[in-house]
Amino acid sequence: MNIILIRDGHSPARCLRLNQASNLAAIACVAAVVLTVFGGLCFAIGRYWGDAAGISRAEIDGLRDALTQQQLALQDTSSRADRDLQALATELGKLQAEAMRLNSLGQRLTRLGGIEDGEFDFNAEPAVGGPEMPAL
Repeated sequence: MNIILIRDGHSPARCLRLNQASNLAAIACVAAVVLTVFGGLCFAIGRYWGDAAGISRAEIDGLRDALTQQQLALQDTSSRADRDLQALATELGKLQAEAMRLNSLGQRLTRLGGIEDGEFDFNAEPAVGGPEMPAL
């Protein structure tokens, strides 16, 4: 394949033969330089003037700062919730111990008072809710 370069009317035309290795290498180098410059310009535009969505670098940095603050607040809230849960678990344990003590006291009082068996059953689960309503 030949490329013919035509100059002004007084100079003879020049012919480049593309099958020569030196010409192919020169064309490849020019293409590489053009692509590199184009890629660099695109990178610079994207880096300094925002991306395709129209968000600037300053907005991205602001959003990152807000995200960091939210993560810190979430960690603080999580640690407070864990601390409160531990306190509630401790109180629940105390209430269960008190209930066990009251049950054992009730068993002793029913034995000492001579109350009939079955009137107070401290081994059964306590009732929950109000009076039982008859089925309709």
